Amino acid sequence: MPQRRRVLIVEDIKFNQALLADILGAEYELALAADGEEAVLKAKELHPEIVFMDLTLPKMDGFEAARQIRRQVGPRSKIIAMSANADEVRKTDARVAGMDFFLAKPFNAKSVAQLLAQIFPSRTDTPAVKAVRQ
Repeated sequence: MPQRRRVLIVEDIKFNQALLADILGAEYELALAADGEEAVLKAKELHPEIVFMDLTLPKMDGFEAARQIRRQVGPRSKIIAMSANADEVRKTDARVAGMDFFLAKPFNAKSVAQLLAQIFPSRTDTPAVKAVRQ
């Protein structure tokens, strides 16, 4: 069995946290943060491979949290911006802040799996990726 990838979900809405955790399944080691400040602290502690970053958060927004993660943790983590506002300006702002990908809300298993397949093209054994291929 391959090693579980460490994922940090940064989302202040519990429903979205639970939905994303359910989609990712047991093959990922999940950590949760409900605001930008907590996200930076957990990223420094855990060094996750993937950070799902909501852009609108309490205490510190996702843009600033991503900038701080980049400064304090480095480029290793893939940061995925998440927002219901998926216009080009928002996507550009996310890239400038250091985010690598964009996941539009509302998301579903297929959109998450497509994104994961893009990030990890050789990883085809996860339930989320298998769901896309069916």
